[in-house]
Order: sequence, then structure tokens, then C-alpha cells
Amino acid sequence: MAECREVFTILEDATGEGQPLPAQQEGDDPTSDNGIIGFSFVDSSGNLVLPQLAADGSIAVTTSGAGVCISGTAQSIAGGLTFQDVVTLTLSLTKNYLDLEYSASATHATLWEVVRIDDVGGAPTETKITSFISGPGQFTVQCNLDCGDFNTTGGTGVQNLVLRGKNLRKVTDLHGYLAIKES
Repeated sequence: MAECREVFTILEDATGEGQPLPAQQEGDDPTSDNGIIGFSFVDSSGNLVLPQLAADGSIAVTTSGAGVCISGTAQSIAGGLTFQDVVTLTLSLTKNYLDLEYSASATHATLWEVVRIDDVGGAPTETKITSFISGPGQFTVQCNLDCGDFNTTGGTGVQNLVLRGKNLRKVTDLHGYLAIKES
């Protein structure tokens, strides 16, 4: 009878017997053997995964979170010396919203606001997210607002995100784009 080498029970088979750690070489299919794999990551479900590489061998990285983009655009909305809603996005209750983007244009000095509205039975509650001015020298203002994130939990009415503008001295058309990611 030959002497068998003792196996440290790092791995075990279906019967519970200790098994040696198989050798893996670069280029091997990682699903062909059971073994210890380095450089594993965790996916959104908490499961271990190997990093997926792009065609050039780099690890794909994004700074944007997962979600669905909601956007709207408007051109040639009649301006006025009071606030005019230019773009309105309808939001859902109990959702997270992130990565706010907007673009607003007018050929005369205009005060702009991005507001979140919780409209409960015609009694809206407004939360101003940001305000800015466009005018001669910068007819268009564009921004990606990473700190404009919010959650609609606690809201009870119709949830809207609105880009609106008010001409300051002379009435001119208002143009806008508004987008946000829902997750």
C-alpha cells in the first residue's frame, strides 16, 4: 500500500473529504476548477464575481449610479416677469433621485430655479434645489449637479421636479432641458 500525502482541508468535496487546492494558470477558465480566486468583487446582490475587462484589458469604471434617466426639454416657452415653468418632470414616491442635469437659455437676463414640488391636493410644498441667472455674456447655463440628490420618501402628493425662469427686465423666450436619474 502506498503512503498518501495528507491534505489540509482548505477545500472539501461533496462528501466532506478534504481536497488539494488545484493549480490555476493565467488564461485558464475559472469555472473549470474549484479553487481560491484572488481579486474578486461583489456585485449588487452581494455575490462574488470576477472583474470584467474591456476589450483593451482595462477595468470598466463609471461614476454614475444605476437607474433610469428621466428627462424633458422645451423650446420657445413664452417668458414673463413672473416665474414660468419651462420643463416639468413627474417623479415617483419613495425613490432616490441623483445626477441632476439642467440647461437653461434666454437672450435677456433671466432668473432660473430648479424646484422639487410635493403637491398634496392643490397645496404644493416647494423645495428649491438651486437658482442661477443667465444673461448677456452667458445666454445658456448648463450644469451637472452631483449634490442635487434627494429622496421622495415622506412625500404624499404628486411629485414634480421643475425648471422655471423669470425674465428680469425684458420678456424673451425661455429654453430648457432637465434630467435626473431615478433609482
